[in-house]
Amino acid sequence: RSLEIPQRIELADSVAEVTTSSYGAWRLFSEGRQLCARSRWQEARPLLEEAISLDPEFALAFADLGNLHKNLGNDGAARHFAGLALEHSDRLPVQQRYFVEGEYFSATWAGYGRAIEAYRRGLEIFPKDLGLRNNLASHLAYLEAYDEAGREYQTLLELGDDYGGTFHGAATVQGALGRFEAGEEILSAALRRSPEDWYLQLALGWYLTEWGRYGEAEEHLRRAGGLAPDDEYVDQGWWRLAILRENWQGARDHGRRMSGSKTSYGRWLGAVSAAWTDLYGGRSQSALESLAEAARAYGEPEANTALSHCWRARLALQTGRGGVALEAARQAQREAPGDWPELEGMFLEALAHQALGRPSSADRILEELRKRAEEMPNPVQERQLRHLAGRLALARGDSGLALRELRSAAELLPPRGFWFHWHVLPDHVPLWYALGEAEAAAGRPEGAVEWFRKVADCGAEHLEHPVLFVRSFYQLGRVYEALEERGRAEEAYRRFLGYWGSGDLDREEIGIAGKWSPSDAWINSPKAFPWARASIPGPGAAGLPPNHPP
Repeated sequence: RSLEIPQRIELADSVAEVTTSSYGAWRLFSEGRQLCARSRWQEARPLLEEAISLDPEFALAFADLGNLHKNLGNDGAARHFAGLALEHSDRLPVQQRYFVEGEYFSATWAGYGRAIEAYRRGLEIFPKDLGLRNNLASHLAYLEAYDEAGREYQTLLELGDDYGGTFHGAATVQGALGRFEAGEEILSAALRRSPEDWYLQLALGWYLTEWGRYGEAEEHLRRAGGLAPDDEYVDQGWWRLAILRENWQGARDHGRRMSGSKTSYGRWLGAVSAAWTDLYGGRSQSALESLAEAARAYGEPEANTALSHCWRARLALQTGRGGVALEAARQAQREAPGDWPELEGMFLEALAHQALGRPSSADRILEELRKRAEEMPNPVQERQLRHLAGRLALARGDSGLALRELRSAAELLPPRGFWFHWHVLPDHVPLWYALGEAEAAAGRPEGAVEWFRKVADCGAEHLEHPVLFVRSFYQLGRVYEALEERGRAEEAYRRFLGYWGSGDLDREEIGIAGKWSPSDAWINSPKAFPWARASIPGPGAAGLPPNHPP
């Protein structure tokens, strides 16, 4: 995950240079800022809050507190303090005004263009300001302007920036572009200088997990946990590793640890992780309960609760409940106006209207998304737009148009899918799966195999898309069956049964796949299903389906 860096300046020689007349407020602010620079946000929070209590017009303290809350996953509080910082920005020197202005506009997705403009204006005057350049780099990366973001991160490294978030961002950009070795070297070099930095240990563990180097990832996650016990980011890293290793018990354990967090974001993470873990076992009802719990994690609506409603709508669409999907998608839009979950909610609402037989309503939303994309051109929104157009065409029986739209969307995918932005998940799997469906609908089984195979064989891109990942094995079984490739069909069906044989999803499809298994005992045996296994090899290990019983 990308973490915002607070603007960093040398300690001032006089209180006036940091825009407060209170020496006590200045001292607390300085100590809090130093803690933030070492990613120790929980320790910094009370210091910054006390600084503000001593000087209620301390703009830079408001700005840093907004950054801190963003790093803790509290979007509502981040927007609140960014607004207060802007309100008092007339007290700030020009250099800090650009920073605060950018922070204010970057509070929601719709403001990213203006935030980037503010950071660039500031850098024209103050080219060595690390905070301005770091925020510029991260927001360019959010919009998938990876080449430009990479150049900004390189400049930061050349300027001697030593903040962990800078190394993480620089490495993630390289990883998204498929340059894994370059990203690894950035993080490894930083760790050689600061081996006791918990965040750098976590960042490298996360990065190596994405790369499929699970043993090395485990080593760094363990070190991060030793340096930052009970941190939800570390548990999230362990959860991701457990899912990719298909260690279902481990995934559930780390989900429960996050659910017991003292922070709203940690509890939210725990609930959504539990939902995804359940879906890998075909347990949709318990997944819906966990998503409902996630929506309550903050006690009030905000961007992450809206995201929970998006995922509830997505699951409802995947299980044929258009009415439920419509309600959840609209709730997401109400809770996150101007932010990414609103756009995702619109995308899902359009699909729900189509599923309910209301194509004109779906088209109206498609047109509104087109207008939004024109306001701030970027690959993320353009890809979403083409994806939706392709899905609607496929639902209407126009496989030719669907293929054209979906292929154009897939061309906009980065080489690898990294979860970098707080709310935008990698969408490789949904696009590849839709392309497989479109190829099959067009009577092109070989093309369908290619796309479904990409879903089934991918790594971390499938982490947050359990339903489509598991269904890809059923789809492969059907296509291989049509191609009269019996051995491959049997293997694909075994994989499908191994995940969902004892769940509540796709029971008709389970019956079809079961006819290809050696015996009914396979379906009824608890050893056949991931929920009975604490730790098993990754997918395809030793040429066998990952859930193949002994």
